[in-house]
Amino acid sequence: IPLLQAEVLAAQSKQARKPEEAEARLKQAQDLLERLRVAQPQRPEIWGGLAAIAEFRKQPQQADRIRSMRAGSTRS
Repeated sequence: IPLLQAEVLAAQSKQARKPEEAEARLKQAQDLLERLRVAQPQRPEIWGGLAAIAEFRKQPQQADRIRSMRAGSTRS
């Protein structure tokens, strides 16, 4: 359910009328995903969600960094 909540928040950010409302929704989604990432780092969809948020914010280097961190977290 928390992953779905993050998706809904991200979708709501696209519908926001004001940029600050959009950013607030993205921040809520990111915070939720960060908490999930700490609890369940092996779940790729969490890392993908964090990377998608970075890309939506037009931060491709941050998205790449998240993907690299994810790749490193799956190694034993």
